[in-house]
Amino acid sequence: MGYMGFGLQKWIYQRRARKPFSKETQAGYNTIELPGGKKFTNAGIVSEGGDNLDERIETGKQRLRRQWLNYSYRNMAFALIIAGIVLWIIISFAGQLDLFKIKQSEKLAREKADKEAAYVVCIRTGHQHYRAGRYEEAITEYRQAVSLFPERDEASETLANALYNTCIKNGEHCLEAISIYENLYLKTKNKNFSFKKNTLKRRIINKQN
Repeated sequence: MGYMGFGLQKWIYQRRARKPFSKETQAGYNTIELPGGKKFTNAGIVSEGGDNLDERIETGKQRLRRQWLNYSYRNMAFALIIAGIVLWIIISFAGQLDLFKIKQSEKLAREKADKEAAYVVCIRTGHQHYRAGRYEEAITEYRQAVSLFPERDEASETLANALYNTCIKNGEHCLEAISIYENLYLKTKNKNFSFKKNTLKRRIINKQN
């Protein structure tokens, strides 16, 4: 009839039931086996390789930190490249600007030298015409010299003297000579200019009378 009248064999009754998990005590921690080969201890979940959750979190933090550093280095390198390009553009522009200034200075210097040379030629040519008695030609040259450097009293005085002599000899250009002498006297306070101006005025008055 079986064991104890229940129809069961004795070896089945004596067999112990399997435990769903086992407990291990290691260094004061209770360890419980979980499905998938993982274990649970008082320190947290441990994987098959022995890494617990805290270690995995720390590993993730380190990985994020490395990624952030790599990202920062890339951004820094990109910023340095941009800064280098901008600096190169500024230096190139400054160089071009300096070159332009140098060329402009050279151009102005050449123009001034040419202008000075033309002035000397006009004065010398005017003197030659004046000594030869060609007063109109001399006056023309002196006027060109004054147009080149109107601020120079030398050119204005030379022209005024040529006009003065023409006025005295031929009665021509008297008013122009008076106007130039008046400006020279106001500028330099030279009494000689005032004397010649008054002389021409008296000549005009005498001629009208």
